[in-house]
Amino acid sequence: MSVKASEIKLINRVAAGEETALVQLFQSSSEIVYRYLKRLTGDSDQSDRFLVKTFQQAWQSASDYDQKLAPGSWLLQLARNAVLSGGEINKASKSLEDAEATDNIVALDRQKVFVRAMDSMPLELRDSLVLVLMHVFTYHAISEIMGRSIDEVKAGVFEAKNALKERLKQYGIKKHEVSKSNILRELIPLYINGALAGKHKIAFEKSLKNDPNLKQEYMEFYEIEAYFDQLDTVSKPHLDRLYTTVKNSLDNLQEQSDAEVEEEQSTSAKADFLHVMLSSPRTGWGVAILQFIILLIVLLFVTPDDSDSVEPNITAAQILQQQSKGKNINVIFQDDAKHQQIRDLLLALQAEVHSGPTEIGLYTITIEGDERRVQEVLNTLRNSGVVVLADLGY
Repeated sequence: MSVKASEIKLINRVAAGEETALVQLFQSSSEIVYRYLKRLTGDSDQSDRFLVKTFQQAWQSASDYDQKLAPGSWLLQLARNAVLSGGEINKASKSLEDAEATDNIVALDRQKVFVRAMDSMPLELRDSLVLVLMHVFTYHAISEIMGRSIDEVKAGVFEAKNALKERLKQYGIKKHEVSKSNILRELIPLYINGALAGKHKIAFEKSLKNDPNLKQEYMEFYEIEAYFDQLDTVSKPHLDRLYTTVKNSLDNLQEQSDAEVEEEQSTSAKADFLHVMLSSPRTGWGVAILQFIILLIVLLFVTPDDSDSVEPNITAAQILQQQSKGKNINVIFQDDAKHQQIRDLLLALQAEVHSGPTEIGLYTITIEGDERRVQEVLNTLRNSGVVVLADLGY
């Protein structure tokens, strides 16, 4: 079945961030997605949770939509992935084994028996059976949703149906022989869904009348389908409340995203400003002049009696030589950088902290070596993952 242009346009509008398009998609598809989830999980709370996750994912990944899939099939694909990747489902009902002590099937609600039997089956096993009895999907559509071949889907449907029958047998339901014709068996779900028409429907109904085993297998599918119909009812007010949950969660995600972008822009602007200031020749000359003035003050006003730390025979040239012996590098670390990470990085570089941090987080570190060594240190700092800015100091 080809996808309508209007359906593709709707998903494209969702991808463009139009909330009205998401509302339209939710209104048209949420019921079938909820029915699928309810049949798959057997639990209302789990179905609510996975429905919200499905439409969150639809909003975030609409740009990756495969246009070969109808929107409903695409959403069921997202829902299926959400359930299969969501870990073990918290089953509300008791397991089948917990109920084995009950001998009388009449004493148990048949619907609860069915739910327990389904719960005891692996998710990936019951999945194909759930989809084929959704009334709207062909084997081809189900193969696209599940990412399996049509033959694998067909085999999975009957494997799941027979596994369910074995589990129900523990409650006293008699096991019957099945039809030997695989072709006729494969037509049963399509007949129930109303997908057979014309001469194919007539031929199937004739076989159904003449083959008691085929009729028995049809009745088993029909009974499962009837249980599903009772299980997955949902009201419009309930879906409306779930959409409110979807909307609130998306608003929260957007607020978090905006805050992260704003913080990133602020850090980037701060780094750019410092890069310009610290790499400016004018700023470099200013720092050099300031250092020279401080040096003159020390020479003019500090006598040997005032400071025991100054050697008596030291000259101005020697002082300048000592000050220029190490190379200064200005560094700003990431806000979330740990002290141990900074310490390990500086030790690896054989660098010492000369000053800092300032109010804006600026450190000045000192290293020994020639220009090549300085460039290697700068490259290491910039590629370390914990440094926002690293530039040569003056």
